Amino acid sequence: MEIYCDDFANEINVPSSDSANVTQLSTTANLDLTRFGQVTSWTTLTLSGNPTDQTFLNIGVGSTAEARYAMVAWLVSQYNVAQNANPTVNTANNQIQEAIWTLMDPAAYATDSPAIPLIDPSGLGQPTADLVAAANWYLGGGATNPFLSNFEVVSDATMTPGNARDGWVGSGGFQEQIVMTPEPRGGIWMLIGLFGVGACLLRKVRGTYAGDHNAS
Repeated sequence: MEIYCDDFANEINVPSSDSANVTQLSTTANLDLTRFGQVTSWTTLTLSGNPTDQTFLNIGVGSTAEARYAMVAWLVSQYNVAQNANPTVNTANNQIQEAIWTLMDPAAYATDSPAIPLIDPSGLGQPTADLVAAANWYLGGGATNPFLSNFEVVSDATMTPGNARDGWVGSGGFQEQIVMTPEPRGGIWMLIGLFGVGACLLRKVRGTYAGDHNAS
């Protein structure tokens, strides 16, 4: 099973044994049990030369949690595309991961003390091209139930609800993941041994970015 990190502000232990809420994505998904499902204020993104996409992400439909999770699912689907195009270079996949973390970046993170920096695993700057591609995919009607039904959000069941100060980000617990799977969905999984050696490929490249949260 391959799992993909959508949460750069928390850690996950490998291996681990945890209780998790599993939320199947759809056009009407209930995201209450996810880490970012109640977020209504995201870090402002500046996409130079792309006013339509910039508006969509910052104040349009793309500023909703539902759209953010859908775009993350699409970006996850692009990992294998990038890897197949050039299996010896990780740059494209690193930029996809960076785009996922950039999308799931509540404005509250910038006001934490100390502030949580945006992660840049590639070292090449923020992935404007991937953000624009995700926005255009959504605007083009890509977020359909047949597509989204292949993705689940795995969130720590012990996570506590956020509050107005932190933008309703679920707090505590392990790092939230996206799972791409055609397997039966729903309910709560006991993730016993899920993160064992050989059980999964954890796509998580950590680094730091010293700049601000804007993509330019």
